[in-house]
Amino acid sequence: MSFKVVHTYALTGVDHGEVLIKSLDATLIKGMWLKVDDIIRNTRDADAVIGVISRQPFNRRVLE
Repeated sequence: MSFKVVHTYALTGVDHGEVLIKSLDATLIKGMWLKVDDIIRNTRDADAVIGVISRQPFNRRVLE
């Protein structure tokens, strides 16, 4: 069973642990989404979400 991990504030040139995530039979999807609707659309079917709560609108709509 493969897991989907979405990083919603993935800066370029930074090691986001792709090798580790791949070794866990997971896929890392990286993006830079700053709007609620974009975050929701891109994380809807994710098993895990990584983000920057101080810079992104992780509000009730996103979490539900």
